Amino acid sequence: MKNVIDLTVLYVEDSNLLRSSVAHILQKKVSTVFIAENGKLGLEAFRQRRPDVVITDIGMPVMDGIEMLKRIREEEPKIPTIVTTTFEDTRYLLAAIEIGVDFY
Repeated sequence: MKNVIDLTVLYVEDSNLLRSSVAHILQKKVSTVFIAENGKLGLEAFRQRRPDVVITDIGMPVMDGIEMLKRIREEEPKIPTIVTTTFEDTRYLLAAIEIGVDFY
């Protein structure tokens, strides 16, 4: 594959369509993509796989992205994290800042 970055990414998204589409794009750009459909499964995948980067949605069933990232940060404070969301609520942005999200 051409121009593939040697990077493992955990992508957590509850929307099947969005998860499939974004994972497909990521697989063309990075060496390994792990996917999960909610924060609980994302946290489990993180613990098992130890990816280089975590990309997550905020609003998900079982465990939201903010809670998942908070727990991940407790275990791995320096992991780069990216939040993708359609929420415009400033409390989500403030919560993301509080836990040290790298990009929102």
